Amino acid sequence: MRTPLASEIDITTTYPCINGQHAGHRSPEEAGGADRYYGRPFSPNFAYNGHTFTKDHMTAEQIEQYTEGFNNETDRKDWGAEESEYGND
Repeated sequence: MRTPLASEIDITTTYPCINGQHAGHRSPEEAGGADRYYGRPFSPNFAYNGHTFTKDHMTAEQIEQYTEGFNNETDRKDWGAEESEYGND
């Protein structure tokens, strides 16, 4: 089975969960929110069927959705006394 192109993936689909975890899927919006939450730098990506797609392989719409997720995440991981390896926002 070939890996689909990013432009072929319906990112509006609700992905199934197994034991509370997405089954190898992470929408661009989810990825952006997670990156911001954990203090990681802005770096558009998403996962589908166990494959990670980065900015060079994403459509303009997918990058826009990642950006929305990144910009709209208001919570931050509490790292305690230590900073994350990515620094704090």
